[in-house]
Amino acid sequence: MFKPEKDPKRLWESSALAKHAYGRKGSCLDVTRLCLQDEICNRQMVPHIQACSGNPNHCNATHCQRAVQLFYDQMPYSVAVMLAFCDCSPTDDQCLQVKDVLHSRFCSEQQGTSPTCLEVLDRCLEETSCRHRYEVFHSKCWGGGRAVCRGHAGDGCESHMHEEMMRTDDNECRAAFIGTMGTFLQHPCTCNGLQNTEQLKCKQLNNVLHNRSHF
Repeated sequence: MFKPEKDPKRLWESSALAKHAYGRKGSCLDVTRLCLQDEICNRQMVPHIQACSGNPNHCNATHCQRAVQLFYDQMPYSVAVMLAFCDCSPTDDQCLQVKDVLHSRFCSEQQGTSPTCLEVLDRCLEETSCRHRYEVFHSKCWGGGRAVCRGHAGDGCESHMHEEMMRTDDNECRAAFIGTMGTFLQHPCTCNGLQNTEQLKCKQLNNVLHNRSHF
């Protein structure tokens, strides 16, 4: 259903947004409008919006995730950071709705109990593509070579993921985080019901995966 462009890099050469410089975080509503006003960005964003908006109880999460991955994978880094790290005022409901769709949270927030962040990581590590993206994210944002995740909740991966050691000013770290967009890692999660060490690990994961203020 969602097919990548044959040569996405060449396609973006005609877009004015391709030369966008990453600066302060923009409003998600404003950057979405910028994208939709640009012919190339619009063409890439529309399938994403169609797949990830609507009633969350009837949204196809698999289609949404695939559309999000294609959307961010095909665009230049400068455009990706503009969209992936946008934010909203807590009182701007219209912006918050756009943000949920843009960051694929709307489709994920279906009725039912949210998984813990450790369960989210476990599920990610069971999928080859998600595991690879997570390991690259760990490597680029904390260094020490590519991580080797194994066992429950990625033992060997999460132990050094402290926010104060995160390379948030590094372009490769930002790009690696964007690489997790559309994976199960971005699914809303909770740490309720966990205790002691597991709760600490869970909160640590939740913070680095969902708190974009670090960037």
